[in-house]
Amino acid sequence: MIKNKKLALIFRICALLLSTIGLVIHIGIFSGQINYITLMKYTTQSNFLAIILFTMLTIRTAKSMKNGTGISTRWYARFKMICAINLLVTFLVYWALIAPKSENALWTFENMLIHVITPLLCILEYIFYTKAKCLKYRDAYYSCLFPLCYVIYISIAGFLGFVYETSKDGNPVRFPYSFLDFDRIGNNAIIYIVCLLFFFILISHLIYIIDKKVRL
Repeated sequence: MIKNKKLALIFRICALLLSTIGLVIHIGIFSGQINYITLMKYTTQSNFLAIILFTMLTIRTAKSMKNGTGISTRWYARFKMICAINLLVTFLVYWALIAPKSENALWTFENMLIHVITPLLCILEYIFYTKAKCLKYRDAYYSCLFPLCYVIYISIAGFLGFVYETSKDGNPVRFPYSFLDFDRIGNNAIIYIVCLLFFFILISHLIYIIDKKVRL
């Protein structure tokens, strides 16, 4: 763990700026045409989570430098772990399942920010600026809360008639991801949901073990 507060503050300010710029571009604020449909994407919401994290850490670090106090470790360690795992899954799912089928340009500045740089920044934050052995075993399951809420959110919206986009054949698409689309793959979407939740739990347990056995 790096204990230099000035270095931590610089890192967190840069991370906050980069993650915010990526999300602002992605939503379309700079272009003047805000695409509210992007709010349905897990990428967008997980990047919001990263912005919340870096905003909190930047403010808290600045205050601790001014007052000469430390940062409460366990709560922040838990939240940083949740953010790191969610952004890591964002990275893995995008490049493994979505990017190979995508017709959009992959190597744009915006895409790299939201699908590579922001996830990497969250992981680096956890690795370098989190005190070891702060996690409890139950924390390994907290990482599932965010994706589980997301699945419930898009499922309710879809079944209530929300239209995410229109397909090439003119049919409405009610779910933002093909592997979670009950219209196209039926109940097989449940299998994908269970597999993804299992993947979250697996990564969480791996991080928990590393935190307890490897990190100093």
